[in-house]
Amino acid sequence: MTTGKIDVHHHLLPSFLKEAQESAKGNFVSYAGFPEWSPQSSLALMDKLEIDFTLLSYSAPGIYFGDQSAVVDLSRQCNEYLATMAQSKHKRFGGFATLPLPDVDAALVEVEYALDTLELEGIGLMSNIEGKYPGHPDMDSIFNELDKRSAVVFVHPTFPPRSNTCAVPIPEPVIEFMFETTRVATNLVFSGLLERCPNIRFILPHSGGAVPFLAHRMSVFENLAKFEKNVPAGVLSYLEALYFDTATSGDHIPLSALQALANGDHLLFGTDFPYMKNETILKETSFIQTYAGFDAVDRSLMERENALSLFTD
Repeated sequence: MTTGKIDVHHHLLPSFLKEAQESAKGNFVSYAGFPEWSPQSSLALMDKLEIDFTLLSYSAPGIYFGDQSAVVDLSRQCNEYLATMAQSKHKRFGGFATLPLPDVDAALVEVEYALDTLELEGIGLMSNIEGKYPGHPDMDSIFNELDKRSAVVFVHPTFPPRSNTCAVPIPEPVIEFMFETTRVATNLVFSGLLERCPNIRFILPHSGGAVPFLAHRMSVFENLAKFEKNVPAGVLSYLEALYFDTATSGDHIPLSALQALANGDHLLFGTDFPYMKNETILKETSFIQTYAGFDAVDRSLMERENALSLFTD
C-alpha cells in the first residue's frame, strides 16, 4: 500500500464459485446475469482509477445454499483462492475471508485458518444467514473470537428472508440490499453486540444504506426498557464507531447524509466491481473525486489513509 487509493469493496468471482451459485436451487443473484471477472479485469480497473491496493471479498448470495457439509469445503476453497490472489506477483490484493456459516464450529476453525495461516486482512460476512443477522445469539462465539482479535469485518448485503408479500418485482440490489445493510446496523446496535465487542472494526457498504437517514429515529427508541441495557452509550455513539464505504454513493445526497453521521476518519473508498459496470464505477468515482463536501484532507482520508490505519495497525 503506497500512494494511490485503497478499494475496500471489490469482489471476485472465480469460476468454481460461479458454477456453485449457478447450480444452487433458489439462487436469485443472476437476475441480470453473472458479471465477468478475472484478476486482469480487476487490475485494469485499478490502474484506470489509480487504485494501489484492493481488498477482495465474495458477494451475494455468498457460499451457503442449504448444505452445511458443502459450505465447509467451499469456504476453504474460496479462502485459499483468495490467499493465492494476495500472494500473486502483483502484490496488489488482500482480502476478506468467507466463513462456512451457519456451521458455527467450522466457522471458528476457519477464522483461525484464514487470519493466522492464510494471513488474510479480515472477515467477510453476508448480512444474514437463514434470516439470522449479526447480533443473533447463535453467532456470539464467533464475534467474541473476532473481538479478541480486533478483527476487521466487512458485512455485505444479501437477499432478505423471503416472504409472501406481493410487490412490483424490483431486483433486490436496487433497494433491498440497502435495507439489509440497515438491518445489520440496527441489529449490531440494539442486540448489544457493539457494546459487548467494541474491538471489532465493522465496515458497512454503500454509505450504510438507510442508516444515516434513520440514525436519529433509532436513537429516539434507545431508552426503551428492552434496549436500554444494550446501548448504554447511546445509539449514535455506536453508529459513529462503524466504518462506511462509498461504493455506489456518487451523489451529494448520500454523501452529505453520511458525513452528518460519520466522522471523516471512518469513511472508505469502494467500487463494487465487477457487480457494478466499469462505466458506472467511473462515473461514481468521478463524482466522489469532485464532490465539494470533501476537502483535500477528507479525500485523502477516505481514499487511502483510513484504510491504512485499519489494516496496518
